[in-house]
Order: sequence, then structure tokens, then C-alpha cells
Amino acid sequence: MKRIGTIASTICGAVAAVFLVGMLLLTVADVVLRAFFNYPIRGVYELVELMLAGTFFIALPCVFLRDDNILVNTIDELLPRIVPFLTRAALVLAVAVFVVLVWQGWFAARDSYEFHDVTADLALPRYWHWSLVLIGMSLAALAALFMLFRRDDKAPGRSPDPTEPRA
Repeated sequence: MKRIGTIASTICGAVAAVFLVGMLLLTVADVVLRAFFNYPIRGVYELVELMLAGTFFIALPCVFLRDDNILVNTIDELLPRIVPFLTRAALVLAVAVFVVLVWQGWFAARDSYEFHDVTADLALPRYWHWSLVLIGMSLAALAALFMLFRRDDKAPGRSPDPTEPRA
């Protein structure tokens, strides 16, 4: 199971990185063309917006699968026995929130498709944006669910290995 999570995390991370590199290259090209040749790239704002959605939302499952969410350790030292419970509760809450977000996002995406909503400059269909958002949040919900039920040494609710150094 750990190998599946690692492979899925690597794929999501690579796809998000491709969007990020594309966004970076497009922005640099636009700045260079604008500064030296007074020839900006038409629709760069809309393309960067689309790639930003891809970068962020496709990276979400990767964050869960690598267990790299931002943590604030306020209770760890005071009540270490409830930390595994809180970790599991956070994962359950994450799954629930993502399911609701995907459910409600689906309605907005459907409306965007039915009303032929497009961007202002390039007339890109807005459902492309919604597709990236919904795919990313759906995968994030699955990743949180996967982390909830994983069975390896670092699974939430398991005692830490006493031989492992603390961060």
C-alpha cells in the first residue's frame, strides 16, 4: 500500500510541477517579450490562471500522501496520547470537506459548461478550470482517505518508533 501512495504522490507532484514550470516559462517569456520587443503574449493572464489551478489543486493529493500538511504542535507535548485521535479526526474532516467541495463545485462546473462560460481574452472554456479543480479535490479526498486507512509505521494512531529521531 505504501508503494501505491508513493507512486500516486510522485505522479501528482510531477503533473503539478509541469504546470508550475509552464506557468514560470510563460511568465518569463511574456516579461521578456514585453520589455525588449514591446510584444506581450496575448492571454497570458488567463493561461497562468489555468496553470495555477493545475499546480495547486493537482498538488493537493501529493501533500496528503506525503503527510506534509502544515501542523501546529500545541497539544503534542501536553496531551501526547490524544494526538493519534486528532490526526485521524483531521483526516476524516478533510475527506468530508473535500467531498462537500467537490459536490458543490460540480454544480458550478455544470453551470459553467451549460452557459458556455469562457475567459475574456482567449475565450477558453471555464470548465477546463473547473475540471482541474474537481479532479484535484477528488484526488485529495481519496488521498486523505488512503492516509486514514494506511497500515504502515507512520500511520496515524500508531505509537512512534522510539529508535527514530524526533524532529
